[in-house]
Amino acid sequence: MPTTSAQIFNSCKSILLEESAFLGYSTETSLLQDQTAEVFKQLMIWRKDSMEYREQPVYDIKVYPKSYFSAFDPSMPFEKWAAVQQITETSGEDPKPFTLIGGTYLCFASDTRVSAQFFQELYTSWLPRSQYELNARPHFDKIWPDPAVRGAILKEEIYIPVK
Repeated sequence: MPTTSAQIFNSCKSILLEESAFLGYSTETSLLQDQTAEVFKQLMIWRKDSMEYREQPVYDIKVYPKSYFSAFDPSMPFEKWAAVQQITETSGEDPKPFTLIGGTYLCFASDTRVSAQFFQELYTSWLPRSQYELNARPHFDKIWPDPAVRGAILKEEIYIPVK
């Protein structure tokens, strides 16, 4: 699996995804006031107690405002979800449902947590030079946590919506 930015970019595949149902926890956050740890803590506590979802990958879903990338500001808020793909019907208040709209996504694979530098290169250099145009749908990372090491991951896939 790729580990450098160049290797991650070389792993890029275009994938057509169908609409998908998720269960998770959300919050409003920004890059400067990052609430990722808090929302994932909620998910991981629930996931640990859920036989159906305990071994499933987790999803870091970002719902950006339409102007987010055209007028980038690290203090601009967006909606962050920590979720699992829904495999059974649930009842109760928590976690909440989220529907991911289908469409074309670019998928980048890595065997380590992808760095902020990768995302900076992706949005400022790689994507503008590619044949793809960013689409206004949720972005997400599919993460396989390492059950042996808290906070570590086994692999990660980054999904960017394009048209």
